Amino acid sequence: DIIFFSNGLSRSADEDFVTVEKIINGIATSRRLENFNKLMSVKFDDGDKLFIRDLALRTVTISGAVRNPGTFELNEGDGILELISRSGGYRKNAYPFGGILLNNSALEVAEFAREELYRSFLSSIADNAALLNQSDAITSISFLLSELKNTPVSGRVNAEFNIEKILDDKNLNTILKDGDSILIPEKIDHIYVFGEVSNQGSVAYSKQNSIDDYISLKGGFSDMADKTSIFLVHPNGVSEKLDRKNVFRDGISRA
Repeated sequence: DIIFFSNGLSRSADEDFVTVEKIINGIATSRRLENFNKLMSVKFDDGDKLFIRDLALRTVTISGAVRNPGTFELNEGDGILELISRSGGYRKNAYPFGGILLNNSALEVAEFAREELYRSFLSSIADNAALLNQSDAITSISFLLSELKNTPVSGRVNAEFNIEKILDDKNLNTILKDGDSILIPEKIDHIYVFGEVSNQGSVAYSKQNSIDDYISLKGGFSDMADKTSIFLVHPNGVSEKLDRKNVFRDGISRA
């Protein structure tokens, strides 16, 4: 009767997790039933409570170079391996090494870190106010504060998308959370060069090129370039600081 009056079970009802709460002789008790059918044998009294848990489903989205992109509901504990399988697997032009996993919690942490950095910068400026008398210094600081405040952040989480590696080591199967989204890009043959160079943008990838070659192809360093701080950001989101050696010829190319 109580199920009928509550308009029946929802689509996400977990029939294996049914709990009846009662007050017996002034003491609160909780009894978990073995299965949903056991509910028929329970005698309810005034004030009793019946709790049927929702299934712990996670709604995740996958787009890009998979056979069936879209939004899927996964079970608790499912990860990238299960999502790729549900989406039909990779297409021939897929580039799993460049896969992107975006997570809302990671985004919140990144936003918090940016705000903390901004506040720390403001505090440092206040502590050194006497050194900021020159108008040029004030202009530069204002520009930096604006750039820092408006710098976009990402909720990207580094994850493994190589199915063979995940099958060999299930610890690499990143568990997905509700609201996660994944993008599997197509294969590309470009290197992107940004920062203090004469002409930012993309350059055709070649295994024969060194870091200096790619920089030269974009017009070389600008006058403001810090040549001791060159960073390589790999398609999977991992970054590393480099010295100016030929990392592509030395066998650590990820292309």
